[in-house]
Amino acid sequence: PVLDKIYRNLTWAKCVMEPDEFIEHIKSHAPDVIVHLGAVVDTTDLASDDMIDLNVKYVQRLVDAANNNRPTDDIPGIVFASSAATYGSDFTKPNNPYGLTKVFGERIVRGTRGQFSCLRFFNVFGNMEHHKGQMASVPFKLAQAYKNGDRFDMHSLNSSRDFVSVKSV
Repeated sequence: PVLDKIYRNLTWAKCVMEPDEFIEHIKSHAPDVIVHLGAVVDTTDLASDDMIDLNVKYVQRLVDAANNNRPTDDIPGIVFASSAATYGSDFTKPNNPYGLTKVFGERIVRGTRGQFSCLRFFNVFGNMEHHKGQMASVPFKLAQAYKNGDRFDMHSLNSSRDFVSVKSV
């Protein structure tokens, strides 16, 4: 059901490929730029195989496919979606495995022979967060509580976080 909603929003796309299909495609076709926005983003995930496979190993395969057997002037640029979770609470190391996988992803992308950019997003929120459960953003949870007439209890009166709308992203 979630994928149906996502695919419905991609009607403008030339085609939709599975991650492995995309890797094979870029081995034989050099796009100008690759924008990588995918990840397992669950900050409660304690480094599951899926998280490591998608957030680290897939990024390595993507960079390898973009770089291998290509002249330097034919290497696509890479825009990599990272996270402020790489900073951690003391600004020196991530607080969770998700943030650490994004650190590793950034290091891998920095190894490209082409141009690159790593974008560190902060608490992105927007529509279609119903499937996220506890991982849904605070603005989404607040809107749902208001809509349902429920009480919304912030975890701390001293909490402060930055949020950016998915529309802005």
